[in-house]
Amino acid sequence: MLLPSRRPRGRPRLNRIRLPEAQQVSFVVYFQPSEAEPTDPESLKRAIAGWLEAHAPEPMRMALRRCADSDQLRLLVGERDIVADPPLEVLGWFRPGELEERLFREATHAAVAVAADIVAPMRPGFWTAAAAARALAQALRGVILDPAIPRLLPLDAAERSIPDDGRIVVPDHILLPASPNRRGLIWMTSKGMARFGLPELEIRDVPPHLQDALANVMNGMAHHLLTESAALASQAGGPPAELVVGSEIRLTLDELLHARGAVGHALPPEGARGWTMLGVRYRAARRGDALLRLVPPPPFQGQHSVWLTSVLSDLLGPLHEQVATVPTRSEGMEAAHRRALSELPAVKQRFQVGLREGEVLLVKHGFAGDPAADVEFMWLSVAAWEGDRIRGHLINQPRWRTHLRAGQEVDVRVADIYDWIIAHEEGEFEGGYTNRVALEEGETSDPPV
Repeated sequence: MLLPSRRPRGRPRLNRIRLPEAQQVSFVVYFQPSEAEPTDPESLKRAIAGWLEAHAPEPMRMALRRCADSDQLRLLVGERDIVADPPLEVLGWFRPGELEERLFREATHAAVAVAADIVAPMRPGFWTAAAAARALAQALRGVILDPAIPRLLPLDAAERSIPDDGRIVVPDHILLPASPNRRGLIWMTSKGMARFGLPELEIRDVPPHLQDALANVMNGMAHHLLTESAALASQAGGPPAELVVGSEIRLTLDELLHARGAVGHALPPEGARGWTMLGVRYRAARRGDALLRLVPPPPFQGQHSVWLTSVLSDLLGPLHEQVATVPTRSEGMEAAHRRALSELPAVKQRFQVGLREGEVLLVKHGFAGDPAADVEFMWLSVAAWEGDRIRGHLINQPRWRTHLRAGQEVDVRVADIYDWIIAHEEGEFEGGYTNRVALEEGETSDPPV
């Protein structure tokens, strides 16, 4: 939860996000032509009309048919060089499927679907371009490139129907690239918001273990901006010139779920209140895209990583509960501890060479209190390992060491490490030997390990 503090004096700063009158949305289909699939404009128009009949429910179908039959949709078909290929290394960032990549590499021709889009409910311009690309990919047996990111879409994208209300399922159209900085923390950005006339989002200095959970927050924020801009357009009766947001935005659990296509209202998990406050700072487009950075709101004082942890706790509840406690003097715990230490040099080498994408290193450390108190063992995600020191962030909420908080950055000696875990993207993990003992011998009265 956010720490109370006095608000700064003066009026809250407003972020005035400039919105375009209209912009072009495009998709590219790469293919190899054959006599069985004619590529003349009339044949492609019929293919699009037939696809809309099968995959666009009303009321979207009528709106998209009007766009597709008008000058709002343009089709370009020709040899591959009618458009510039994106760099292969950039395509690789978003892990294209093997078949999709092969079709892209072997394609000799390209078809481009371009439509004019405005900030409006149901986004008819965007969905016209998307529907046309899906129809062309199906008719030409090709693969779709989304150039706004850029990434190759899975082949089954050609069969996906258009939502009847035009809603944007955020992870389908907006991706979240991430890269580590020199301190071992993650810089998360969005890619794809700009084609909706909105600023890209970013969060800086994210502890590695929070990246996946904060992706839900960024998706929820994207949904919030899409919804707010569409509502403003509906009220104005046309494309608005700007979207004005304050220095703080209230984000709800429902928005996180709606961003993924869910409908209705959800009860917050146990320990969560179902909403949080996010500070935002807008930077208008200069050489690149406009950016909206998520930052601690004005009332918050403390470490940035503690704020990020509190955001997730507000929305989703505590991320890491203690599973069991057991005295460290037990024979099983000592054996697990010795095994963990024997493998620690190899773990250090793997970390310093570079873990695979999606992997996170956690280490367990005992935090002492006053001389008469027992040690409280907690896990931290490792951001840096230099010499005999490890810097990371607590992932547990302390029960006895009340001067510490979940998410807080701490610096510990390697010699004091008690256990380690390498967590994998798929949910599996290596190490964690003392945790296994704790599950077998767990008690509830001793400090957690």
